[in-house]
Amino acid sequence: MSAEKSRHVREACELKHFPGVYAYGDTHEDLDMLGMASKKLCRWQERDWRACA
Repeated sequence: MSAEKSRHVREACELKHFPGVYAYGDTHEDLDMLGMASKKLCRWQERDWRACA
């Protein structure tokens, strides 16, 4: 499921057309999606996104 979320985002838009990409995650399933973002929020805080694991 983790890779599926980021795949959906990549299919919906070309990230290179955006100056920044924001992502919110709160579970380990969000790690791949958070990994592709320039601004990562994990459990409503900007911190090491691997903390969502």
